[in-house]
Amino acid sequence: MNRIAVFGAGSVGCYLGGRLIAAGADVLLVGRPSLRNEAKKNGLTVTDWRGYRAFIEPEKVPFETEPSFLSGAEAVLLAVKCRDTANAARQIAAYTPAGIPVISLQNGIRNPAVLLEELPGRPILAAMIPFNIIHGKDGKFHCGTEGDIILESGSGFENQIAAVFSGAGLRVLLHERMEGVLWSKLLLNLNNAINALAGVPLADELRQPLYRKVLAACIQEGLHALDKAGIRPEKIGKVRLSLVPLLLRMPNMIFLSAARGMFRIDPHARTSMWEDLEKKRPTEIDCLNGEITALADSCGVAAPVNKSIISLIKKAEAAGCGSPKMSARGLLEAVAGALSE
Repeated sequence: MNRIAVFGAGSVGCYLGGRLIAAGADVLLVGRPSLRNEAKKNGLTVTDWRGYRAFIEPEKVPFETEPSFLSGAEAVLLAVKCRDTANAARQIAAYTPAGIPVISLQNGIRNPAVLLEELPGRPILAAMIPFNIIHGKDGKFHCGTEGDIILESGSGFENQIAAVFSGAGLRVLLHERMEGVLWSKLLLNLNNAINALAGVPLADELRQPLYRKVLAACIQEGLHALDKAGIRPEKIGKVRLSLVPLLLRMPNMIFLSAARGMFRIDPHARTSMWEDLEKKRPTEIDCLNGEITALADSCGVAAPVNKSIISLIKKAEAAGCGSPKMSARGLLEAVAGALSE
């Protein structure tokens, strides 16, 4: 497989693209003019929590802004926000041959279905990116958490795509039941909104029991809705999703001891939703907590805590002042009525 296009090269796309370029892959990044300008001025520096570091000099960063540059790609890694999936699919259709695979690296659960509808007959692969990427200044992209990429099997292209990632030092696991994987990732991503509202690094947030109590309630509502809908979340990482609410509610000493053995988090890592609020961009709240409330409504069950979190994020979006920096006590009090339902 020759040229790979990363379409929607933001934090995740620039990090993965940078890793691939550093490993010698033929990669084209297509994204916003502001990021292109940043990369062309400073180059790309990609790092991770284990000490990996690669620098791509400015003149060697293949970054464009127009979708027409997708022509010539033999695979497209799609990293746009979920609200932009349909439009991105139409641009992919306009500029690439029908037989090339499109790999969704996005948050949310509906993207593969949207791509299949907009790109009938194309190989569409769902992928789950477990790690958190921090976009620093001057073209710096840092992976702050551990995890293996999970890629959908069955298309005939998965081994080629996995080999490209593996060549860049990124471990890939193949999976047949991606619906359950994507739902599991979504449940864990319910923390995106809580971290955005808190405005503190993930490690600091998860050390505070009251933040964890709210997160546990959000995930518990999601698990209940999935059970009613007959959807089985798949195990990803080192912990079963059904045990996560219990783990989050444990006393600090027990939680922190258990968490150290399950995942590693860079002390500076934050979520993409926090970054969206800080940069005054629309968030993906409707594609995350909104999916929980929609599923709950369809099954006739309640998800009041997730509805409260959605309301708080939309209020923060409308204010346009970045994270509201809610304390753990303040957030708990803001959703207290929902917790009692």
